[in-house]
Amino acid sequence: MWHRWKNFTDMPGLLKLIVVSGFLFPLFVITSIIHSSVNVFGHDLPEETWWISGGDPFTVVIGSLMWSAAIQLLKRSIIGVPIYVAAWILMTISIPIVAIRLSLMSEEAMFSLTSNLIIVVILAVYLYRSKSVRNYFHAAT
Repeated sequence: MWHRWKNFTDMPGLLKLIVVSGFLFPLFVITSIIHSSVNVFGHDLPEETWWISGGDPFTVVIGSLMWSAAIQLLKRSIIGVPIYVAAWILMTISIPIVAIRLSLMSEEAMFSLTSNLIIVVILAVYLYRSKSVRNYFHAAT
């Protein structure tokens, strides 16, 4: 257990934030499942509608990927990088899919899609090109 804490303290700052967010994402999944309604682009939707639209299944899969990525990154396993990026890509493409199924495709949904695409690119560049991230993983070998 101690070595996991050491791995965390050895991480560059943004990588720490990524790991913490990966561990916290399941809380969003749990609240998404247990609430009787979900607010999507300003519309309160019953839980059943959210589930049928694909919102909950996407949230569960994305949450599982984020959690898995956080564990792998904490273990200094490079496999956590593509898992984390894949989770963000899935989250990005799920937005228009769910919005279309709910007939909520709007400027807000398009803004969310665009901003998430930008975030995916920034995160991928950081995770794959950052010297501090490479040093973190190479220190494990």
